[in-house]
Amino acid sequence: MGVSSSKDVVEAAAHRNLDISRQLTPLQYKKHINGECLEGCLLDLPWEMYYNTVSLYQTVDASFNFIGSLPSELSLHIPHLRHLDLSHNQLTGLPHTFQLLLHLRYLSLAYNRFKQFPSGAIFKLPHLSSFDISHNSLRELPQQGWHQLIELERLNLSHNQLHLLPCNLPLCGQLTVLVVKGNPLMHPPAHICSEGSTAILHYLRTQMPSEKLLPSVAAARSPVFRRVRGDHVSASVQNPESAWRQYQQGSYTGPGKKRKCPLMPPKDAAALPPHKITQALLGLVYGAAVAEAVGLSCEGLSSCEANFYYSAATIAPHTRLRDFLRSHYPKDDWGPMADLMLTTLESVLRWGGVVDELEWAAQVHQWTVQGLPEVDDRPGHPISPLLTAVFESKSYAVSPYVSSDAVYQRLTSELSAASIRQGIVSDSFTVTKSSKGGDAGSSGDEEPPLHPNDNSCLPPALVLGLPSFSQLGEVSSNADRICRATHASPCARSAAVLTASVVASILQGCFEGKTGSTAAVEQILDDLFSSAVKSMPDSLEKATLVKLWSGDLLPREANLPSSHVAFTLTSLKKSVISYCCAVFGQRSRESSVELEGTTDDVSRQTVLPQSVSRLVSENAMPQASSLNEEASGLSSNKNLAESTRENSGIRDKLDAGVPLGANNETGEVLSKVPPERSVVQKANILNTSASFSKEASGVFRRIVSQVCMEGGWGVCAQSCVIGGVLGALGGFDALPTDWIQTLPASNRRYLCSKVNLLLDLFGLP
Repeated sequence: MGVSSSKDVVEAAAHRNLDISRQLTPLQYKKHINGECLEGCLLDLPWEMYYNTVSLYQTVDASFNFIGSLPSELSLHIPHLRHLDLSHNQLTGLPHTFQLLLHLRYLSLAYNRFKQFPSGAIFKLPHLSSFDISHNSLRELPQQGWHQLIELERLNLSHNQLHLLPCNLPLCGQLTVLVVKGNPLMHPPAHICSEGSTAILHYLRTQMPSEKLLPSVAAARSPVFRRVRGDHVSASVQNPESAWRQYQQGSYTGPGKKRKCPLMPPKDAAALPPHKITQALLGLVYGAAVAEAVGLSCEGLSSCEANFYYSAATIAPHTRLRDFLRSHYPKDDWGPMADLMLTTLESVLRWGGVVDELEWAAQVHQWTVQGLPEVDDRPGHPISPLLTAVFESKSYAVSPYVSSDAVYQRLTSELSAASIRQGIVSDSFTVTKSSKGGDAGSSGDEEPPLHPNDNSCLPPALVLGLPSFSQLGEVSSNADRICRATHASPCARSAAVLTASVVASILQGCFEGKTGSTAAVEQILDDLFSSAVKSMPDSLEKATLVKLWSGDLLPREANLPSSHVAFTLTSLKKSVISYCCAVFGQRSRESSVELEGTTDDVSRQTVLPQSVSRLVSENAMPQASSLNEEASGLSSNKNLAESTRENSGIRDKLDAGVPLGANNETGEVLSKVPPERSVVQKANILNTSASFSKEASGVFRRIVSQVCMEGGWGVCAQSCVIGGVLGALGGFDALPTDWIQTLPASNRRYLCSKVNLLLDLFGLP
């Protein structure tokens, strides 16, 4: 049995899971791929699984071992198996009894030694919905039998030696995702295969014999952040609302205060109240981190591969594929783009808000050596080959501009020479390797394209929008200087300036009161874009960037790599407009609700549902809980029935999916509710805010998931930027709780400590 007897079997009884897979380092992964049997690998399945017992396992992960065959008794002793991962082993076939796994829904045989398709076993699995047999040595597929897989939705045949796809393949009635890249296919033609699953299946249906085809089918509570005040914040009261009032009235004065809180904005510099600035800062950092944790799952995959391994409805950090690229990062961790953003934040915090390119370069160089020690002790692994080329310069830490300029000049020279040889007009928009935009991503075992305009410069720009956010000129200068330390291209530097300017504008309150109007939001973004590209010299790349931003040129027509900053900017614009439309779109029509029983001018007040933000402070959550408990204890009171009727309009709108928005804050409304009904009214307002947060978190999840599922290189940076900006717009309360809780505990502690220090430097209570 090989080393089976010495292998620990990890069983989670509550979930009936068995994990006997191997966790490999990148070096071990390469050795394993090359066929080397590593120490500790299983040669057979543990006999405890199938010897003289019946197990209730529903999920078994035996990947990254050296298993050469399966016992025929397996299906008899694990009859309830639904998910089986046998990838990265040495299997050449399946036993005839394998077909008895009647409940099996997911099966991965990727990275094995199959030369023939195991049709005898596979076609007898009636509930199989996802099947991965990629990276084997299949030369042909059976022509018949596919109609038996009536529930098969996803099929991955990539990286085999197939020349033909059977015309009867669409008889899998539910098949919507078909991955065939990496095969020398002649049927369907290459131009059909490059268009993705839908085009391939349509082509095969047109080639089928004239027979009848089977039809083809294709609540979360708000996250809680604990505010721990440092000695920077000298609030003399603990009550959150009183602390905010004190901050508003006197925190801008005094040189001592400025020394302790160097990021505190000048008086009247921002239209946002302090607690909304707190929400924006929290949402920016946490939103960028969790969004990139999801984006790392799809980095380097084509859209077909992304849709095979995940779905937009269920993608999350814990569902991440394991391959060479993702073996550089711990399970559920975020990727290198969030690392760079947090490294930039660390540099800003260390220098009290001062942005210095040499300090930043030193921090980044240290990250490449030891990563983020508080989170993980692995060295930083930048996905971007441009960053790798710049960081490899021996003098980078002391002269980053010289290093980045040298790499940029070398790349542009190579690209110009290649363009001359090919007889085409080009500039730095070109790419030195294949992998163009759209659906042309590669698997995680391949290399990303190298070009001077990749979007890895944008995540640090999120943080650079925070210091001196009231002065866009200072923000632009900071973003340009830090971007130039890695990207000397004018296009990339303008993109970084735009990203930082969007964040600064959110903190200034430029979007406040305008998020319900698509035209107003688009106008703000267009103005920021025009200002950012003003310094770019007139060139083909500037013209192309302007056309992409305005929509006059489609991304597919631009023939650019998917990691290009131009694609990230256009995706950011689309995402911001979609988010504002979905979350705040009905503001003008649904912005106010009547609070009856008052006799003064405040009888009609506006409720801002997202502003449970005031409850971010340490006393807030108990306060909210006590309000709800007290309200529930008054259920027999006549006032409760009246208040319920008065606020039924809010509930009806939320039930109908109509988001609410307003100009005043929840705390202000709470303070103006009549005392005799304050308990019930406050409880209803808090419940309304919680419902809104749930709606907004769903929109955040949908937009980020769609961005990630597009696949390609550069998804990590793109999701990080979009997640950070949307998080700043909607606030921390509107982020998906389950995504945040999926992050490892060490990551959450790290974020909490850094954000608390950031709030201290802003002087926020």
